[in-house]
Amino acid sequence: MTHTPKHIVAAAAYVTNDQGQVLLVKTYHRQDTWELPGGQVEEGETLEEAVIREVEEESGIVMAITGVSGVYQNTQSGVMVIMFVGKMMSGTLRTSEETQAVQPFPGSV
Repeated sequence: MTHTPKHIVAAAAYVTNDQGQVLLVKTYHRQDTWELPGGQVEEGETLEEAVIREVEEESGIVMAITGVSGVYQNTQSGVMVIMFVGKMMSGTLRTSEETQAVQPFPGSV
């Protein structure tokens, strides 16, 4: 017997550059807000692989994970997000099919 999953697992990241700015993206899905890059974990993918892939896909930035800041759950949508902390290592800021804008903003942890 197969059961439908009760949760969707996603990974997102608070990624900073050497100046302490945090990377934020504006998606086409939610055009009125800036948010941390991230997305759904694909089957067979680790949480770490997922967040690194999502950050690069959405922003062009390759990140290094430095920690985990928390696990968050939206009970209405069934989404559970593991929030990573990381540093920008390489890449060039760019938009993607998912993002209409990508920009570093002043930030602090």
